[in-house]
Amino acid sequence: MIPAADYGDRIEEDTFAASVECLLKCLDPSAPYAVLGEQISQSVSLIETALVNGGKATYQVLFDGLKSFFNRVLALSADSIRECESAFTALASRLLFRDMEITVETARVKRAQAVDSFAAVCERGTFECGPEWVSTIEGWNAAERSAQVKRILSEVAGKMVKGG
Repeated sequence: MIPAADYGDRIEEDTFAASVECLLKCLDPSAPYAVLGEQISQSVSLIETALVNGGKATYQVLFDGLKSFFNRVLALSADSIRECESAFTALASRLLFRDMEITVETARVKRAQAVDSFAAVCERGTFECGPEWVSTIEGWNAAERSAQVKRILSEVAGKMVKGG
């Protein structure tokens, strides 16, 4: 039997995770830039609140959602991606490269995969992946224990340096 307090905490965590998932799925990369920029601006603030309150339970959902969003962005033309560069980089800065302690390997794998999708967006849009992001990725890689995560991060850092 699960104690009532633990059950309530789990429901709350699941609710925050579902909120993050929903907000990221609702972002429409094919929307006009002004609309997409507003969607991202409003969603990011709500997602940040959910991450703080939902904790580690929200991390995997966040990274899955970001990867999915950036993969949808890849369907756009290079011109459309460039037009929305500031919105995409704001999303990456505030959520993907957010400073958080990720202890579960599955979540670190998902983060690395999401960063890889973002790097592909930068490459397709021919805009620079900020040197601070490359430095962050190299820091994650240096501290990483998992060979799988290290491999993905090394590949992504290489793409970002070459593309930038």
